[in-house]
Amino acid sequence: MNTFDPTKGWGPAQQAPLTPEYQARFEANLKDQAAGGQGVGLTYTCASPGMPRVINAYGPTEFVVTPGATHILVENIHDSRRIFTDGRDWPHEIMPSLIGYSIGRWIDTDGDGKYDVLEVETRGFRGPRAFDASGIPLHDDNQTIVKERIYVDKKQSQPSAPHPPDT
Repeated sequence: MNTFDPTKGWGPAQQAPLTPEYQARFEANLKDQAAGGQGVGLTYTCASPGMPRVINAYGPTEFVVTPGATHILVENIHDSRRIFTDGRDWPHEIMPSLIGYSIGRWIDTDGDGKYDVLEVETRGFRGPRAFDASGIPLHDDNQTIVKERIYVDKKQSQPSAPHPPDT
């Protein structure tokens, strides 16, 4: 379960910095769930929860690194992602989706010649979306930008650790 602050509990305990309008929507969502409803979440319809919820790796997940993209394959609904790592700029127009459009770059943070962090930025969302299953709402304008740092576990000596070509 993703949280803004891992030292706090789920949903209301996160004390998300919401405007009064979005706080009211969040509280209405919690009330609906408490009454047996689904709230704003669409996952009960087998729709993807979208970003940023798909970051949780809640099902079997595989990373496939290619010269121009890193693919995160998730065995659930339509949650697989493609992160372009070929040095491209943001397109002028992005077809909105629940997963968004991701551009990243591999970084060798300790200078040992092995890439160990993938920095990713994702834009281009289609709503409605919520931060988590409690229904903390993301803005209706769908202009959310999600930034991630995905680390390779250097304690694991896996020969398949990412070694993408220089781009």
